[in-house]
Amino acid sequence: MIRFGETVGNYRVVAKLGEGAMGVVFLAEHPIIGRKAALKVIHPEHARNPEVVARFVTEATAINRVGHPHIVEVTDFGTTPGGDFYFAMEYLEGVALSDVIAKEAPLAPARALTIAAQIADALGASHAHGVIHRDLKPDNVFLVPRGDDPAFVKVLDFGLAKLVSHDVARRFDTRTGVVLGTPYYMSPEQCEGSKEIDHRADVYSLGVVLFEMLTGRLPFGGAGYGEVLMQHLVRRPPSIRSVVPELPEHIDAILQRALAKAPGERFATMEQFREALLQPAAAPAPPSPPRAAPADDGLDRVPRSRAPRAVAFLTVAALAGGAFATGLVHAGSVRRSLALAPRLLAATRPAVAQAQVPPAPSTVSLTFGSEPPGATILAPDGTALGETPLAIHVPRSDRAGHYRFEKPGFAPKEMESIPNVSSSMFVRLEPAEPPERDEAEASAARRRAKASARLQRSLDADSVLAPTFDR
Repeated sequence: MIRFGETVGNYRVVAKLGEGAMGVVFLAEHPIIGRKAALKVIHPEHARNPEVVARFVTEATAINRVGHPHIVEVTDFGTTPGGDFYFAMEYLEGVALSDVIAKEAPLAPARALTIAAQIADALGASHAHGVIHRDLKPDNVFLVPRGDDPAFVKVLDFGLAKLVSHDVARRFDTRTGVVLGTPYYMSPEQCEGSKEIDHRADVYSLGVVLFEMLTGRLPFGGAGYGEVLMQHLVRRPPSIRSVVPELPEHIDAILQRALAKAPGERFATMEQFREALLQPAAAPAPPSPPRAAPADDGLDRVPRSRAPRAVAFLTVAALAGGAFATGLVHAGSVRRSLALAPRLLAATRPAVAQAQVPPAPSTVSLTFGSEPPGATILAPDGTALGETPLAIHVPRSDRAGHYRFEKPGFAPKEMESIPNVSSSMFVRLEPAEPPERDEAEASAARRRAKASARLQRSLDADSVLAPTFDR
């Protein structure tokens, strides 16, 4: 693993900026010109996972291909002599949009629309280069001072990006039926695990981010991930004026269009979305909602052809629990849960009719895993939480905490987590080296062993009697 003071590429590592389930971000500095960089490195235990490495390469490739002012710049990429995969990004001094929302929301409409327009500008450029972000959320948007603008947008973390141009799609293809993203900001087609996901999924996610900036709340929430995903699929987005009545109707119209369930009813491009954000009063009205289905089936917001798959998938989602902490669940086992669909539908009907906007979650899920399993997890205060595999809920916070993995016979490991979103932590434990004995003690032990061996040989010689013969 990379250590402080080590030189990586053209940079010297000086500090750690943050750590997640898949990797660590270090602060690095050019030793001659003093330029700072953020160095992103895969955890060693994941470096042999082809899928994780492929996403890491995807992120570096995606960012480099676009080269837009509102997207963080990648300056270097490679592997260290020790086998660590890394890429260097421009070092940003500013604040995450999630922190701004937590402290200041609801934001003034002009400020929120300006930030959203810059995000749309960045994503419009990435879409033009065949790159779909697929994990847009406030944590992945950074605001930095730039000239006279105190909130210049930088979009980060293209780790789940989909490269749709034919020359790279074959190398970084996502398996059919895999759900990727952060549930509170995912489009309905992502919630289904559909492979037919295009740039309009980012339009939907930006609509959720804008809703949260303007209200401080999420349009779709719930007690668990299954409930959140079901609401994305079946519940019409609430009016923003039901939360902040003084907001103008044209902003509500923009959000209703961006958050439409069917991709064809959203803004066709990010450029259209951006124009609407910059001139909200001139934005066209959203298309009329589809005709409601009969009230007794509980899915009046979802086309009938999609309902069975959506219900079955969310049944699995509700049972999977902590699996969504990683943002990845395979839908291949969905068909095995169809028998539970009627009960799930009955449970979700009240949520479909619910008019109020659920608050942002007060807790997040942390999932711990280890190889081998059975490691004890110690909380930052030293309290034992349980043994791996383990899933717990903790209060949502922006303060980092260190969790320790301990198992007899293995060297302990620590990981850092910032519990502002659900995440997972996995470590590969290495056998503990035997304790080194003092050299003098070891020498004395060797002398005692030799003396004992000599004594035994002497006793054996003395105890042998000469044979007697009958005469």
